[in-house]
Amino acid sequence: MEPARSSVWFDGGAGYPLPGEVLGFLGVKSTQLQIRNVLDEQIFIVETDSPSIRPRNRDEDGMANMINLRVLHEGSVILNLKRRFEEHQIYTYIGSILVALNPYKPCDIYGVDVVKEYQKAMIGDNLPPHLFAVANTAFLKMVRTSKNQTVVISGVITGAKTTDYLLEKSRIVSQAPYERNYHIFYEMLAGMTEADKNKYGLQQAQSYYYLNQEAHGEKIYSSYSVEQALEARDAIAKSLYQRLFVWLVERVNRTVYRQSERRCRTIGILDIFGFEDFDVNSFEQLCINFANEKLHDHFNRHIFKLEQ
Repeated sequence: MEPARSSVWFDGGAGYPLPGEVLGFLGVKSTQLQIRNVLDEQIFIVETDSPSIRPRNRDEDGMANMINLRVLHEGSVILNLKRRFEEHQIYTYIGSILVALNPYKPCDIYGVDVVKEYQKAMIGDNLPPHLFAVANTAFLKMVRTSKNQTVVISGVITGAKTTDYLLEKSRIVSQAPYERNYHIFYEMLAGMTEADKNKYGLQQAQSYYYLNQEAHGEKIYSSYSVEQALEARDAIAKSLYQRLFVWLVERVNRTVYRQSERRCRTIGILDIFGFEDFDVNSFEQLCINFANEKLHDHFNRHIFKLEQ
């Protein structure tokens, strides 16, 4: 008996599930199915008992909220996101979660008119998924419940989730392949006049006071191995940057702070590092990955277990 033509996901050896349509058995008593890949019309032969064969949503690709998909797993999620990306829709909901894809081009979806359009919108409303709806949902919940809210941004380390105005202090003394130090340093050295460089202290290392402090006209020398000297140098550079940044944050807070007798609520935004795996991983990568594991555990408990 020929199986009804049904939509399925199957393993075609591509490294990810492929969307297919069952054409029938390979023979009368065959335990193999002929499955057509709907993306490129290629025919595959797959065992009927293969665990990779799973039901596929038909005519449900490109849904704005994937929680409405009848069959929700890796394959259906990937194809749905692919369809929306092809339609220039970079935002998609999964319940209260907003999935964002990098469009690799400027998008005219953040103007004042769009802000006004989403001013009263919440996640799940009739408007298309958008970051502004997430922000407004957090704000309205904060007002209605009188509780602080948190928005967590998570993704791959180079996913361009946010625009950075700060880089980690470890990058001051070393950079991974294809990374750079602070871009502003290169720009300053390339574009500043000699007068400006002198004004802001961009000189030779011998000119900096903390490298050549004297007591009663004498220099103090301490014996270090090359490795110890390099570690001490790097530690000083990172410590100086960290203290400068903390001072700057405190200065900004003092400037914008306005004392009030009313109890204020806040919306915290956490842009956490993504998982990292380099050829040589340092203690920093261990801490970053551990923090991600804890975040994912918190996410699973509060999104899935509590929903159940």
